Amino acid sequence: MTEADFAAADAAGLCDDANLDLFLVWYQFGGLEKGLSLTEIATMPATQLKDFQYILSRLSHYQQIKRAPP
Repeated sequence: MTEADFAAADAAGLCDDANLDLFLVWYQFGGLEKGLSLTEIATMPATQLKDFQYILSRLSHYQQIKRAPP
């Protein structure tokens, strides 16, 4: 993703702030290690799926910044 992509995503932000709470609980219980099943993804509301993708993209971005040499 380019900086323009991140700027556009930031402008969009979260669809529903409650999805952040849901994401945090999912993450704390090993969400990335276990992953979501195809059935779980198919039954997620579109706004929830979009918010999960947004949060994961932001986390990835910050991890890349942290790993980058000074």
